[in-house]
Amino acid sequence: MSALQKRSRVRGLGIEKLLETLQEQGVVLYDITRAGSRAVSFACDLAQSSHVEETAQALGFSLEALPPKGMLHWLLNMRSQAGLWVLALLLCAALTLSLQFIWHIDIRGASIYQGEVRALLREEGIRPGLFRASVNTSALCDALLYRLPRIAWARAKVRGVTLEIDITQGVPVPETDAAAIGNIIADRDGIITHIDVYSGTAAVKAGDTVRTGDVLIYGRERSALDGAIVPVHARGAVYAVFFPQAEATLSMNESVTLPTGSTAVQPSFACPWMRLTLTDAPDYLTSDRETVRIPLGGAWFPMWYEETTYYEAALETVPRDAAAVQSEAGALAMQKLLLLCSGDDEIIDKWINYSMIEGDIIRATAHARLQTQIGVFAPQSDQ
Repeated sequence: MSALQKRSRVRGLGIEKLLETLQEQGVVLYDITRAGSRAVSFACDLAQSSHVEETAQALGFSLEALPPKGMLHWLLNMRSQAGLWVLALLLCAALTLSLQFIWHIDIRGASIYQGEVRALLREEGIRPGLFRASVNTSALCDALLYRLPRIAWARAKVRGVTLEIDITQGVPVPETDAAAIGNIIADRDGIITHIDVYSGTAAVKAGDTVRTGDVLIYGRERSALDGAIVPVHARGAVYAVFFPQAEATLSMNESVTLPTGSTAVQPSFACPWMRLTLTDAPDYLTSDRETVRIPLGGAWFPMWYEETTYYEAALETVPRDAAAVQSEAGALAMQKLLLLCSGDDEIIDKWINYSMIEGDIIRATAHARLQTQIGVFAPQSDQ
């Protein structure tokens, strides 16, 4: 079906014969309406209108053109609206001009350096509304690497109306001094299970309880030549068990939304710098919503049509299955517990305890017995 159609009214006897003839010739008629026994109106595709006129005249029918409707009517009206065409051309020109500017800056991967990157952009005068051709992305990358020596790589490019900046952070190489004098200390609380001393003197034994910062291996040992105590770089491996725990609480009740059957649709047109909403949002107290976005262009034409459907809903509190809540709370507590463990921790045992709080809240406490190497070197400036 074509969007451009021509409407006509045919008068004469035996109109059914004309309709059958047109159908046999492959002409598709739309919106066929009888106007008495000798007249019928219909619409046909604009490309087939001349063939319909010739056939009607050949069969002896009179053909009368009717005012157009639909797309053809709109185009004919637009032809007489010079001001509207001028407005449309100005709008297209303004849109084309706006695409030559940067309207959005997207910074990715900066993490803790996000503020420093934005400060550098302000100093360089790079902001939304800047002409695209005035942005030197190579110079911007060099400035980022110079300003932030802790990042490993920076990339900047202009895509459409967006300036994209990608930051890759570097990992510093730890500095070590094998000749430094110092002790091995505990980096966490635990109970010593095993200790291997390579240099220095053990300060603890298996079964001792230590706290963070306690000395595990002293950086000194007795000289084999004269028996004197000399400072050394303490080396060794100290293993201990510790018992981390994590909690999670979940309610036995949950709030659910039940649809009332009322819906409302809010259409709107949007682009990065403005939004035109055609109707107001409904004044539902509680509602679920679903948004469908239809892009009207790509990166060079950032405009889209949105249609948001609101479904009115009523909130209700309903009880949950106790076994399911307990299982979910236990899984959450165990997940939080495992986040406290590092890749070097050996899990010896783990278990979960449950308790009820105020009758409608389940608390799950996950426990674990872990073993790991807890000794770290601490240099000493004065021995």
